[in-house]
Amino acid sequence: MRHQHLQSLHVLANQFGARIVDVSENSIILEMSGKTSRVEAFLSLVKPFGIIESARTGTFSAVQSLASTRPLSNFVALTCPSFFFP
Repeated sequence: MRHQHLQSLHVLANQFGARIVDVSENSIILEMSGKTSRVEAFLSLVKPFGIIESARTGTFSAVQSLASTRPLSNFVALTCPSFFFP
């Protein structure tokens, strides 16, 4: 069951452009940034796996150069169990 849970979170992370920051025996830490609606969709799909802890910024905009500004984004980092407990 542990491998399936980890694989499912990995697939979701890839589909949403999230990054797996750390994997331990008991948890996995993911981070992602994106539009509010995309972050909300990611959180709703990850929620059934269990969220131990989460941190989220408000909306922000990042300037890359004088000519371009990245669109408004949200950032979320969350810790999930690395497997389902019976």
